[in-house]
Amino acid sequence: SDSLARLDEEKERKAFVANESKAIEKIIADKKINTVKTPSGAYMEVITAGTGPVADTGNFVSVNYTGAFLNGEKFDSNVDSSFGHPGVYSYTAGVGEMIKGFDEAVLMCQKGAKIRVYVPSTLGYGSSGKPPKIKPNEHLMFDIELVDIKDKMPQQPGNMPQIQVQPKN
Repeated sequence: SDSLARLDEEKERKAFVANESKAIEKIIADKKINTVKTPSGAYMEVITAGTGPVADTGNFVSVNYTGAFLNGEKFDSNVDSSFGHPGVYSYTAGVGEMIKGFDEAVLMCQKGAKIRVYVPSTLGYGSSGKPPKIKPNEHLMFDIELVDIKDKMPQQPGNMPQIQVQPKN
């Protein structure tokens, strides 16, 4: 039946996720890294704690980040100019603009926090990866600095609605 197939699929997915985290758990254990788990199962190492309120869903956050594979090879960064987009990166937290492992970790941080997040592929780019750099089912790690937290995205002056004035005939 359909529901049995779905249960099997769910069981398989859970087994895959559990197995997936083993590579990350091994690194953490080998290096004796102290981590906290995000709600979905990414591993966050707090390098420097921030201060003030914790980022919340809907907040407009600004981050500096470097993404790397578990072997340390970088694939993206906004603090390394060789990737061509230097400067703080801002996005709305908790609404799916970033991969889940990254997003959830930021939502556990205060302004000024510096963290390293170990992201299983299921909370990253999954089975499709992000060609050409990120292979399917690739685990990732991100160094993130939460530079700023604002309540919501600031209105840009250019985004103000234009009021159409109808010419009089």
